[in-house]
Amino acid sequence: MPRVDVPSTFIGWLYRPYFDFGDWEADGNSAVEGLTLAIRSLVEESDAYPRVHGFSPPSVRREIVRHAMLPEYLLDDPSELASDLRTPAWRTLCEQLARYAGLDVRARLRVLWALHRAGLHASVLRHEPGPAPKSGTPMDDDTAALAFMRGQALYAQAIDGGPASAATAELRGVQEHARPGSWAHVEATYLLSSICVKMLDDAPDFRRNLERHARSVDASDTVGHERNKLLSRYHRIAALVPQLAGDHAAMSREMDRAEHFCALMRRDDPATRAEWGLLRYAVLESRTKEMFVLGDFERAERYALSLTEHMPAEPRALLTLGQVYVEREKISEAVMAYRKAALLGPQVTHLAQFMLGQCLEHLGDMDAARLAYAHAAASDPLGISTLQLLDRDEVARKESPLRRWADRRTAFLREERDTVDEVRGYQKYDGKMGTPR
Repeated sequence: MPRVDVPSTFIGWLYRPYFDFGDWEADGNSAVEGLTLAIRSLVEESDAYPRVHGFSPPSVRREIVRHAMLPEYLLDDPSELASDLRTPAWRTLCEQLARYAGLDVRARLRVLWALHRAGLHASVLRHEPGPAPKSGTPMDDDTAALAFMRGQALYAQAIDGGPASAATAELRGVQEHARPGSWAHVEATYLLSSICVKMLDDAPDFRRNLERHARSVDASDTVGHERNKLLSRYHRIAALVPQLAGDHAAMSREMDRAEHFCALMRRDDPATRAEWGLLRYAVLESRTKEMFVLGDFERAERYALSLTEHMPAEPRALLTLGQVYVEREKISEAVMAYRKAALLGPQVTHLAQFMLGQCLEHLGDMDAARLAYAHAAASDPLGISTLQLLDRDEVARKESPLRRWADRRTAFLREERDTVDEVRGYQKYDGKMGTPR
């Protein structure tokens, strides 16, 4: 049997480390860069590389592998990969997992961080049992760090539809029993804040966790680059407090602070440059959203263009740019942005093709719009709003196979009330072109 050549496809080349931890020859994507640094840390047994944050839920890895047509890499645990497909770095990971229980804590964290960045969250939970339940017992820094990794893995699974309660329970355990100022406590309080506001829609608990996070950052006694990183991240999420209260001036002041502290971060070596790059991406993305809140789409376009220039191979940046172009009524430009997003990111195909179809329909190109909707429906079979767009006379003829399938699939999903009620965020679009039918 011939050895699989991962870089033989464009997606295999662009996302190479997700497949086999092989050498990455591309650039311009923060998620792959974070994974690459995690692999180096693992192989070199070094803590000199930063833990660059970011979430690749299991579905992201699955879509990347599926699109590259390399099913050999559809797995939940590194040991499932055939031995003849394992690169030296992958063999190192398997060897360390085989003796995970005997590793010291720093080595365990390097292993878990590599699994986390690779989207192998089930493997994190399988290999790291977490602390024994002892109510009220303080956690030492090492135990807390391992517990945080479990909470983080459960959150990644929650992004794909798993229960958020499992993640919050683990993270609250860290928040309550870890030492304020420790890495685990800083990260747990931040992630809890994010979950409360973005997933649970619990503004009071968001504010409480954010206050705990601020105190933990102060207790960390960090200085210089690390301090600026934490402060930039804090002010970026803290901008949501005045935003929720409708105080847009205060929201912008917080975002100014986030940008200020990001600019103070070092970027004079690969490690600091990677951390700055991720924070800069996050700041530009948040500032674009800020301009949406303010209704200033001209400035939103400037930020979105800076975002795509900063991370040119990042498909989410192109989705953001496409949305800005729609609001600016530059529909032809939006079409190009969404097409590029679909090319660069199999994990965002459903979003990109859905919005691409909307744009093409707006331009009167119904043949191309129909094809885009079909691609979106193929990528997201539960996308009922996409099916409803297909299930119209102006899009597909009643007697066509595509229309007959859309009719049948829509009827099935309507019978599954839970599925219908759980509409995807991208199907709730309400901009210049109106809400999807």
